[in-house]
Amino acid sequence: MNPFERDLRAARAAQRRLYLSGLVVLVLALAGLAGGLLYANGTGVTILPDDAAAEGRVTVVDGAALVLGGIVFGVAETPRIAVAAPGFRTLERRLTAAERGRRIAVELEPLPGRILATAEPAYDETRWSIDGIAVATGAALDGTVAAGQHALRAEHPWHPLVEETVEVGRGET
Repeated sequence: MNPFERDLRAARAAQRRLYLSGLVVLVLALAGLAGGLLYANGTGVTILPDDAAAEGRVTVVDGAALVLGGIVFGVAETPRIAVAAPGFRTLERRLTAAERGRRIAVELEPLPGRILATAEPAYDETRWSIDGIAVATGAALDGTVAAGQHALRAEHPWHPLVEETVEVGRGET
């Protein structure tokens, strides 16, 4: 191979490297621009209360969107999202165009607890009360309450009064 051909091959290789590096720079610039546009249109979702936020999740129910790190990135339309956490009622809502690029707060409602109790012997005259409020009369009680500690009371004219403190969790029986 003569020096001219060697120089020609070296020039071609340098030109290929130049074109390839230009293409890489162009692709990176376009990816950065697309990422910046998506981030600017991302809607941040803050889940309230704080104990729901610890295990809460945001998912897309309808529409072209993606959720990354609590930020909803919608493409060309307003997506419908579902916000859920254990022990709380799932909330679905559609994001509006005015909420794009902002942070919104979504407050979840705690699920009620359920108290099931029966009296032995089972008398229909048994009076039940929760936290001092009469709630039922009958052989059994099936009541819903807010999560937390509650005073349960069963009264019957022929039997001793029974009082118990019960701890009920959100969405638990």
